[in-house]
Amino acid sequence: MKLLLSLLTVLFLITTTNSQDFGDITEEELLMNTCLEDPDADAVILFNKRNMRITSDFHFVSESHKRIKILTEAGKKYANQKIVYWHEDKITDLDAICYLPNGDEIELDSDNIFEEEGEKTITLSFAIPGVEIGSVIEYEYQHWSDRIHRLEPWKFQEESFTKLNQLELMLPLGFNYNLVTLNTEAFDFTQSAERTIDPHNPRKKIGNYKWTAKNVEGIVEEPFLDNIDDKYAKIYFILHSYQDSYSKLNFNKTWDYAAEILSKHFNKLFDQSGITEDKAIELASQHADHLEKAKQIYNFIKSEIKLGEHTTLWGEKFKEPEKVLEDRQGSSSEKNMLLINMLRHAGLDAKPLFISTRSHGYVIQDFVEYAQFNRLICKLRVNNKDYFLHSAFAANPFGYLTPATDVGIGLLVDDDRGVIISMNPIKPLNKTDYKTVGSINDEGAFKGKTVITYKGFNALTQRNKIEDEIPSEVKKQVEKLVEDLYSGAKLDSFYYSGADDCEVPLELNLSYTLPDYIEETDELVYFSFPLFSAISENPFKRERRTYSIDFRHAQLITEEIKLMIPDKLKLLEVPGATKSGVTNYTYTKLLFSGKNYIKCTRISNLRTRSVHQREYKQIKQMYEKMISSDQEQIVFQHKDEELNVDAASRGKK
Repeated sequence: MKLLLSLLTVLFLITTTNSQDFGDITEEELLMNTCLEDPDADAVILFNKRNMRITSDFHFVSESHKRIKILTEAGKKYANQKIVYWHEDKITDLDAICYLPNGDEIELDSDNIFEEEGEKTITLSFAIPGVEIGSVIEYEYQHWSDRIHRLEPWKFQEESFTKLNQLELMLPLGFNYNLVTLNTEAFDFTQSAERTIDPHNPRKKIGNYKWTAKNVEGIVEEPFLDNIDDKYAKIYFILHSYQDSYSKLNFNKTWDYAAEILSKHFNKLFDQSGITEDKAIELASQHADHLEKAKQIYNFIKSEIKLGEHTTLWGEKFKEPEKVLEDRQGSSSEKNMLLINMLRHAGLDAKPLFISTRSHGYVIQDFVEYAQFNRLICKLRVNNKDYFLHSAFAANPFGYLTPATDVGIGLLVDDDRGVIISMNPIKPLNKTDYKTVGSINDEGAFKGKTVITYKGFNALTQRNKIEDEIPSEVKKQVEKLVEDLYSGAKLDSFYYSGADDCEVPLELNLSYTLPDYIEETDELVYFSFPLFSAISENPFKRERRTYSIDFRHAQLITEEIKLMIPDKLKLLEVPGATKSGVTNYTYTKLLFSGKNYIKCTRISNLRTRSVHQREYKQIKQMYEKMISSDQEQIVFQHKDEELNVDAASRGKK
């Protein structure tokens, strides 16, 4: 969730907070040996404070001060710190110190400070000496910059629990910034503003703004996460305008501004002629219908142009369409650029749509910056209908996106017009269906025949795994699939059907043997169903989670396995049904028995890809139930043993 507002609209509320001077360590901080709010914490951020101001001569200055309590051996990593800043900026007055539990102090010296220059930034690294468990470390520095149009974003959250995080901003009157705040709803977050005397120039007044977050849970990277940076509580500043007695300047940018910059770079590529135009006309001439023309060009690019590594979306390294066609290879964005180019040469309405993939992070719509986007796809309009095209993979059908690119919104560029639009691609039914018939031979081995049917994104993923692989490598993949089912498993035979046609489901047919699969005593036989969809380990380890669980995509997984019971065995004990679930995610396992067989049906149905963090405990418990249920055993009795028992019983009578 975000909040957009102007600093001019913030209520003028005066608040006071205790200040912490550098070196003013309390006895309580030195004696602290655990964090009550997070008992597993390796360290606690006692406070993280930054005071930012714009000077009267329009320079940006920030003063940062941070104090950390080290609780475990792993927490000692906080002794190593990095500050990244632009080449044009400078860092001054860096000071750092370690306070040992006995009260001794060890200061940072210049020998432990290093600088590394990058293409656009400098990384300043320093290692605070003498840190041990129980230490308190702190550091402070000043950052000077001329970049007042866009102040650096500020995070209220870190990996460890934070007791106090405070940001203060002092602005000369006349500056107006727009704010975007994200993910601040889950903790004690306050903001205040007042007009006050400039402490650096008592003859002038300034606007003083303060944001305070208290007792903020740490944020740790966990499974099923798109981009961890999206989950932090933070604030963005965007210069909107400046006004004084002599002038009024408006700095507010729209997406038209971003489109104008992008068009200057890309329009020559969209309209590049030559061999791309010739090929487009050749392909389009095979059909009269516009939609069929588009499909013909799309299928050519996705299948005949090999997918190369993504290097950049901008600059000289980005291949031109003619070069992509000549090389028969390009990155996903380069292939889509060629697609737009050729569709236009075929007389079709194709426009560039810039997106941010899931791993790159979501787009802040009020933050006009084209660098938020890292991929290019195509929006095609045919017969009054919009199609969203991504030609990266040969296995991707026309009109479908991939899990990484189905991100909901994108920047549509039409010459110098730019607008954020909602994307509504064709939504596939994502399903994997396992159907197995098996039996137990006299040696106690399980002989199985399984048909696995993949649909939607599941089929795309599987087709991408086997595309262009030599047969021996494909066989290794299938052998691994069977070996994951049971250690020592042997693949007898396999074949795929539908591998070359992405418009139909993909099927994998397997025959295999699981030697010594049953557990046997003199009287009883124990058997657990070899389920391909079984879960062996719970991915959810932590007690709490502070952000949503983002699965790759919604999907339905069904598995049915029918075991033919040998004549010598009698079914003795069958586990009951298992049902569990949370909102939009359910698990069911049922067992049925007949005259000479027993059948297991397992269904997991994830109806939406995201599960809210408030259901984290329930989904963790659900996975525990799934694991337990998947491992349950069926008990058989030898029929000859049953006869012996009956005979003994009659003898006693």
